[in-house]
Amino acid sequence: PRFACEFYADILTRESKYAEALHYLEREVAAFPQSDYAKASVLRMLLALEKTEQLAIQFDKPDYRQGLNNREFTEITQFLGKWTTLISWHGIRIVRNTSMPWVVVTAFSALIWLIIITNLGRLGESFRLRGALYLLGFISGFFSTLAVLGILVWQEQVLGFNFNGDFGNDLLYCICGIGLREECVKMLAVIPFLPLLLKRKSSMEALATAACVGLGFAAAENLIYINPGTEGGVFPRFLTANFFHASLTGIAGLALFHFVRWPRTRWDEFLTAFVLVIVVHGLYDATAGLVPKISEQLGIFTIIIFALVANRYINLAKEVREGGAASVSPMGGFVIGAAL
Repeated sequence: PRFACEFYADILTRESKYAEALHYLEREVAAFPQSDYAKASVLRMLLALEKTEQLAIQFDKPDYRQGLNNREFTEITQFLGKWTTLISWHGIRIVRNTSMPWVVVTAFSALIWLIIITNLGRLGESFRLRGALYLLGFISGFFSTLAVLGILVWQEQVLGFNFNGDFGNDLLYCICGIGLREECVKMLAVIPFLPLLLKRKSSMEALATAACVGLGFAAAENLIYINPGTEGGVFPRFLTANFFHASLTGIAGLALFHFVRWPRTRWDEFLTAFVLVIVVHGLYDATAGLVPKISEQLGIFTIIIFALVANRYINLAKEVREGGAASVSPMGGFVIGAAL
């Protein structure tokens, strides 16, 4: 009868008799092919028995793995070394959990900051070329989050480097885990634009392009954080997360541009800027709530750090400014966007 083999296999599993349990689960699947629980349990038993070849064959069948939970899916893909499958699965899960109204909210938020950043980069004076450059920078940053997802899985699942409640560990994770991986990946997303930027020899364009990369990264990240049930976080992320990522990447990206252009004299500028960006990013996350022992006492430093980073970006934009006044007022764009 239906479920008899499943039930007996569960009893055997509790007694750690995995080989015998696998036999009865296979009988259940043969008799009742619609049994998703039995199929998923077959994968669990093959993993417990470390039968790599059989596990790989069965795991490649979608109807077998659809009954696995997140932890089981992660464990099996790690065991089989299917990192691409694991990363893409996480990405698909994020997309499926994102509703269209919140995609619109995220897109609108990103658009407001894109208008502000590109006007600081004098988009109107060379609309086609700069428009393509800045837009491609945004797209590059948006999809760079896939690489971050892969590094996150490697850090947390393979290295076991994650939050554990210990003050020192959690602060280190914010800096060397979150800050390091995100800023490194964003710099990698800036590198493809360096040949064109070096040819044009424009620090202003380098700053704006790098900032657009950071903004694209923030937009993708917002799709994860801004969803039904998180309505209260929309405006704070509009005010902080978008421009924070854009500013950090802009600061480090401009330093990278200067380093590549004048390697002998500007290497220290890039090294200093990049290390500071990583540390500041980690401290921001720590004070924003990821390390309760810090955020409970020093939460006010979140906005102070943001203000300092944003101010540094604005000052750099003034230093490298070319041409006349911006065609659209950055402050006006911000006020109108915030009001809407």
